[in-house]
Amino acid sequence: MQQCDDFAASAYHLTFLSASIEDMFKALKKIYIDLHGFKGESSIFSLYAMILISTCSFLDEYHDFLKSEDENFRGFIIDFKSVVKPAVKEIENWTGLRRFRNEVLAHNFRKPKKGNKSIFIPSNEVYDIPLSLEDLYVLVGCIKSIVDVLKAVFPYEINRFSSIVKNDSSLFKPGKYDAESYKIRHNAICRQVKSNFELVIKRYSNKALKKPPQ
Repeated sequence: MQQCDDFAASAYHLTFLSASIEDMFKALKKIYIDLHGFKGESSIFSLYAMILISTCSFLDEYHDFLKSEDENFRGFIIDFKSVVKPAVKEIENWTGLRRFRNEVLAHNFRKPKKGNKSIFIPSNEVYDIPLSLEDLYVLVGCIKSIVDVLKAVFPYEINRFSSIVKNDSSLFKPGKYDAESYKIRHNAICRQVKSNFELVIKRYSNKALKKPPQ
């Protein structure tokens, strides 16, 4: 990819993350039942978890990378951040966001600082995070408002980096399988797993037969 300044890259990242979060929220709303009872609702929880993970990424990008070494340009960034400060502050009022991301979502529902116990085991642990559909409306709305202003103030930088990304094909390797080979590979793996399972069952069955009568 050709050289592009860090600010343009960061502005593009924020717009990309915002669009992803909005799309996930739209999908979540279609299947929403009750986030307070997410146990067993894997499709809802998957979308919910990704919204929170992406929100943390959005905040990290905003605070750590949306900057410039250009003295003249820096003033515009400061003004932009002062405009959207209420929206950023509202998101960060959920003080447990990053801790929930780090301790739960990034560690297979286990608390590393609590002996890797499952979050589903009752405890006194409380996370201050967006939980209801109404909470998510506010969260996603804040992110959208930030990016709407970003697009209005820095359209050239965002579009310039976007065009570079669209014209660059070196980021990912081609997919491993095509329309035919994926079926062959999938079936082969399933047969191997089934065969391994049958061998293990047979081994335990033989052991059970050899056990002396009680």
